[in-house]
Amino acid sequence: MHFSTNIPTELAADGRYEINGDVSGKAKDIAVEGYTGYSGKLYFATAVSAETANQEYALDFLTRLFTDSHLTNLMILGAGYESELDSDGRRNPGTLADNYMAYGNYYISAPSHYDYVDMKDKYFEFHNSLKRSSFTGFCFDSMPVEEQMDSADLVFSAFLGELFSTDQDFDTYLAECRQQLLEAGAQEVIEEANRQFDAFKTGNGS
Repeated sequence: MHFSTNIPTELAADGRYEINGDVSGKAKDIAVEGYTGYSGKLYFATAVSAETANQEYALDFLTRLFTDSHLTNLMILGAGYESELDSDGRRNPGTLADNYMAYGNYYISAPSHYDYVDMKDKYFEFHNSLKRSSFTGFCFDSMPVEEQMDSADLVFSAFLGELFSTDQDFDTYLAECRQQLLEAGAQEVIEEANRQFDAFKTGNGS
């Protein structure tokens, strides 16, 4: 089984494990197809190696892991986790300090102390009530303003690096940062992004 593959989302959406275009003998898709992530990479894609001798057993295990709350909790919280939950079934803060989720199905696991007890139903409700964004499908082409973006990145990085150590008044510090960003070409980047987005909306009939 392959975990923590760092495969880009667009490759994961095709249901495959790919490195530098080589997909031969890499993986057999199980649950990745159609999945989209909030970040540019899908850090925990799930697949069974094409070289695995017992693919059916591996698939059965993964299916159980993603549908069985007890098994998921064992994987991410460990044996005896039940005694560490509060009366509502949430993880006690400090005792089970939100272990990093690498395996299993978060939405059927014991919720964190700040999360919904019925989080599976809640998050399905949130998901189903989402509305399509006007930005869906838009991809900014940075080439026309690449030089300005590089300059602005240097300015932003410098100011961000000193943000927590400067003795300067915050509003003054922020104003200086904005001014240097403008001098670096940030306004040109904004205008180019708006131009491209307007063209995108026109092309989509928005």
